[in-house]
Amino acid sequence: MRLVRVSAAIVTAGIGALLASSASADVSKLGGVAHDCYVEARAATDLPGGVAVCTEALNKRRMSPSDRASTYINRAVLRSMGRDFDGALADYTAALNVGEHAADIYTDRSSVYLSLARFTEAKADADKALSLQTSRPEIAYYNRAVADERLGDIKSAYADTKAALAANPNFKPAQDNLTRFKVVSK
Repeated sequence: MRLVRVSAAIVTAGIGALLASSASADVSKLGGVAHDCYVEARAATDLPGGVAVCTEALNKRRMSPSDRASTYINRAVLRSMGRDFDGALADYTAALNVGEHAADIYTDRSSVYLSLARFTEAKADADKALSLQTSRPEIAYYNRAVADERLGDIKSAYADTKAALAANPNFKPAQDNLTRFKVVSK
């Protein structure tokens, strides 16, 4: 059995939607501007305003490590949606340095690396997310599948797309990606 691509172009139209669905606003029991940052990230209606609220929370508020990591994540979500991928990477890295929520941060940061066409880093973060048992394995597998394909490993891309669907049979990006492969018997 041999695996071949049906088309040479990778499905990139879904990456923006994937970023929005993969990055999830996070918060512990907060009040004040940190809570406002969470609300802004969930609503995503005023991206620059939301980033400013999150920055204010990070600059002025004393908070637990978990809450600080959550606030960095929320600002990263807003930055990703606003296509400020470098800012999002900085925030995800800052959240990792705080030491909370690592598995899901690696999943989200992998999506940002895909948007920047940094496929080796995207794959490494997806691997790390899966090893840490991310709460969204379908996204980590899908991210790794996209990176695999762009790095020329079509068999792994196919296997990871199937793994994404095994983790969540209703995950639309993986469903769409799977239709692009054709298995040919030798």
